[in-house]
Amino acid sequence: VITPINHQYTFVLPPENEEFKLLQMHFHWRGSEHRIDGHIFPAELHMVHQSTRNENRFTVLGFFFSVKII
Repeated sequence: VITPINHQYTFVLPPENEEFKLLQMHFHWRGSEHRIDGHIFPAELHMVHQSTRNENRFTVLGFFFSVKII
């Protein structure tokens, strides 16, 4: 569950119910940093989250972008 609290987005990961807050977002343009079955995407977004319990624990949500010209 992603929850906005005081303009801060957080989510909880099971099984420990550890809460992570959004730390920063960044894009990779001109080719994604990661691949799926060897396919490179035009762009990739990373949303970096930090644990509210342990500042040395992070998790990253990654999103690939594709472009279709219509």
